[in-house]
Amino acid sequence: MGNPPSADMNAEAAKISALKKVWEAAVTASDSEQLSAILADDVVAVHMDGRCLRGKDEVKADFMKRWNLFDSELKFSPADILVRDKWAIETSVVERTATGMHGGAPIRSKIRLLIALAQQADGSWKVARILALAN
Repeated sequence: MGNPPSADMNAEAAKISALKKVWEAAVTASDSEQLSAILADDVVAVHMDGRCLRGKDEVKADFMKRWNLFDSELKFSPADILVRDKWAIETSVVERTATGMHGGAPIRSKIRLLIALAQQADGSWKVARILALAN
């Protein structure tokens, strides 16, 4: 039988849960400023096709490019989150229906996301690593 979570662990879980809500809201609303605020400066994102983006500016620009090409409906699955020291690992599935800005048939996809959050010196959490995998 495990020990009950400590107050510190519950506080960190609440911070991580709040960050997840900001992440989902930013991506759903195509809000680059809100997204930028939760990305670590040294964030790394790896796409399903192997493209690797490094740094907040590259990741933000990549999201903005997709937002300008497609209108997307997103459905986020509940996430599994594992917290260890200054890192939290989240796995979830995102269902996406994308329509080109100039019409066309909708494109549906499922993406498994692995997101690593890093605790910052001030105690806040930021998105540090993003790995998108085919589901």
